[in-house]
Amino acid sequence: MEDNIVEFWVNSDSKLSQILTEIESETPDLESQAEKAFHRIADEYNLPKMPNDIDYDDKDSDFDLKSVYEVLGLINYAFPDEDPRGNVMLALTCVKDNIHFDIDYVISEAKKQKIDVNQIFGICFSGANFNVKTKFIFKGENWSDSNCNLFLKIV
Repeated sequence: MEDNIVEFWVNSDSKLSQILTEIESETPDLESQAEKAFHRIADEYNLPKMPNDIDYDDKDSDFDLKSVYEVLGLINYAFPDEDPRGNVMLALTCVKDNIHFDIDYVISEAKKQKIDVNQIFGICFSGANFNVKTKFIFKGENWSDSNCNLFLKIV
């Protein structure tokens, strides 16, 4: 098996390769390609795009399952300068294979930005689809004042 989980998926799944080729031929804009991949691949592989796409009331539901939006928000924060298509594909792969994105990458990036990680109460996710942004909510702040689409408490 290849070390790169995204590359392995692309190289081993002809349907995925075809979808990516179609998306690349439709537009040269990387962000448009990322947006299209977010939707098309999640739809094709029945992956939850948003947290509300997960039915936690279903007795067969996996309570550890994350949405592409949530995982992508963490990836975008940890790797802000990466190709947006690669970040989307990594998020899709993580959700498809139920691989948890390590929050330590996010904390490491926060430390680089001189953020006192001991004061972080949680993470706010905002923005739409592939363009999800994350921001930290610090102890004493009210996350509901931050226009969050999703809030994760750090314990």
